[in-house]
Amino acid sequence: MTNRRSRIRTFYRDRALPTLAPLQKSAASASLDPYRFRGASIEPTIVVRADLNGYSSWAKGQEIPNRAKLLDHFFTKTILSLDRAGGIYFRDEGDCVVAIFSQYFSNNWSPRSVMDFCKLTAQGNYGEAGLTAKVTVSFGSVAYFQKAHEQGTEDWSAEGDPFVQCARLEQAVESKQRVYLLDPLYKALFQPSENYAAAGERYYWTTTTVNVQVEGLGLSGGWAQVSQHEYIPGGRT
Repeated sequence: MTNRRSRIRTFYRDRALPTLAPLQKSAASASLDPYRFRGASIEPTIVVRADLNGYSSWAKGQEIPNRAKLLDHFFTKTILSLDRAGGIYFRDEGDCVVAIFSQYFSNNWSPRSVMDFCKLTAQGNYGEAGLTAKVTVSFGSVAYFQKAHEQGTEDWSAEGDPFVQCARLEQAVESKQRVYLLDPLYKALFQPSENYAAAGERYYWTTTTVNVQVEGLGLSGGWAQVSQHEYIPGGRT
């Protein structure tokens, strides 16, 4: 049996692709399942957190079916675009989806596809409420292994500093339609593959570097230079 994360990924992917016949969906999932456990290993990994802006305030006045419907829309769109970008669904935390990109699972991704996924997620609107999302990104070594209760199955666990870094950054930044990551990471890994609008063309994203106080990362004074990518609805020229 495929592991739990693979089943969740397939569930949302198939909901978003109703035109595929069930046998086609099943064959596609079984033949090239990137979620399978490949043995204990420590691997360079990009971690992404996509978190809905304003969900907690909105949910206070909502019945459970309304909450579930909005989250269903968010998860379906996010996991489908994650699948296309070559990423792996790791877990959800309420209204947050945590994803990973690592060659441990697949080489069908690139820094460009990761940033495209992040921007697509941040620029979206979700549910009838039209909520938006912010996205945070981190990078580092992640350990992949099986805990005692996972042995003998296809399920696996992962842990490492990138998960902590990403969560800390998410807590520190504003809830807007933005993608956030530490500036040195952006310049080293993502900036070389960025596409920029030519003079006179409409552009939809602005990129700035800001100082943000991020607790728990061991930085001097707690301050970090953060690369901030903000979506501009309608664009500018």
